[in-house]
Amino acid sequence: MTSKGKSIVCTIHQPSSEVFAMFDRLLLLAEGKTVFMGPRENALAFFSSLQRTCPEDFNPADFYVHELAIVPGKEKASKAFVSGAAQAYNDSSLRENVDMAIAESANEKTQILEFEKALADKPKFAISALEQFGILFRRYALSDIRVPRLLVARLVRRIALALITGLIYLNQVYDQKGIQNLNGALFNIGAEITFTNAFAIIGFLPLSMPLYFREYDGRMYRVGSFYVAKVMIHAILVNVESAIYITIVYLMTGLDRSPAAFFTQLGIFLMVANASCAIGFLVSFATPSYTVALAVFSPIALPMLMLSGFFMNIESIPVYISWLQWLSWLRYGIEANFIVQWQDVTNITCERPQADQIRCFTNGQQVLDRYKFDPDNFGFNVGMIAMLCVLYHILAIVVLHMRSVRHAQSKTLKIDTKKLKIVNIGHDTNEELKANDVTIKTNTCINSKNDSNGKSVKAIGSSFSAAAADHSVASANGINNQDLNKKIWEITPM
Repeated sequence: MTSKGKSIVCTIHQPSSEVFAMFDRLLLLAEGKTVFMGPRENALAFFSSLQRTCPEDFNPADFYVHELAIVPGKEKASKAFVSGAAQAYNDSSLRENVDMAIAESANEKTQILEFEKALADKPKFAISALEQFGILFRRYALSDIRVPRLLVARLVRRIALALITGLIYLNQVYDQKGIQNLNGALFNIGAEITFTNAFAIIGFLPLSMPLYFREYDGRMYRVGSFYVAKVMIHAILVNVESAIYITIVYLMTGLDRSPAAFFTQLGIFLMVANASCAIGFLVSFATPSYTVALAVFSPIALPMLMLSGFFMNIESIPVYISWLQWLSWLRYGIEANFIVQWQDVTNITCERPQADQIRCFTNGQQVLDRYKFDPDNFGFNVGMIAMLCVLYHILAIVVLHMRSVRHAQSKTLKIDTKKLKIVNIGHDTNEELKANDVTIKTNTCINSKNDSNGKSVKAIGSSFSAAAADHSVASANGINNQDLNKKIWEITPM
């Protein structure tokens, strides 16, 4: 596999001499210290310099393990040898070779990062957006099909909830009590499909984001392909489940059962359900986690619920808060469904005494007037639900795109930070310097130069420079004395 350019990482316990001879480089660790790192064949000579010689015909691997082990009863001597060996390695040319390789690797990483950034600016995909959508749609469909119990549980839950709601509002009649009950049934249908569908998305979508970011960083698919596939597969489930729930409740409660009224209200409720999904997508993509999404959604949904026109007359809403009703998909859905339900009702029974019948609603128009709902607004309400659904989806995909780009940039910056941390530059007192708010500890040095005050200024390699806060430049081979007094340093590739 190595001949094919693959990097192999493995662990092995007490290898035989034959297996040990297959390794090219050797890293020996003891007591948290690096005792040796370099070519395998140099290890024996290094231990010989410490007066520890491996006997002939003895497995070198067993020899190293034995020499670096903490022997019971001889702990002090064993730890002293380990410390001495680690110090000897730090002072040897082996350590210098490793540090030089790190510096060269850092320079190569800089070039790789610049190359990756250039690719990120012009991402290319192996297949078209339509093909990506098809693959993702099939993937998410199979993901749901492979867990049939979950689908069955969701359907059973919806049917059970529909039956409970239907039994509560069972066979309402058109009298004064029936007005309140039928209106309550319409509102409960809208509220149920709003919260259930939004929470269903908020409950699973944030959990799938780590996988999405990993695949997006690998340029496996576009943001739009992912989003449309997610929306489409979820829309199928939402519309099927919601249609079952709405149909059961609608037929059990005694709402207008004419085909035109039924299918019109069913369509409006399904639009409300899809608008709820859109706001669920927006909240999920705009927040970093499931718990935050839940905390954010409630303050958004509750005002929409209270300003829907059912709990409060829309003309009584205070001016300073009334603008929120125009963002409420439920407010338009409630008014549209009330119009369908009541506009053609001409006879409502009044069971009160003759003297008290002035307080009765005798037809559907009076019911609509009570809530300040205008039948002429039906088309406007339907259009606003559709517009809000599209608007929330657009905002959701924009937020997702922004998060994706920010995540990719933060990943690159994270790599840059790691790169800076392995660059050791500073004073010989091991003090910490600040580089772009990144703490860099000066642990290992190769090149050094003394300033006029006798302080040793050290840096790794010649591929990096140190620039002080006033932007004056000090190279690794010669650092301006004035710059040494600065406390803020910026590490930049040459």
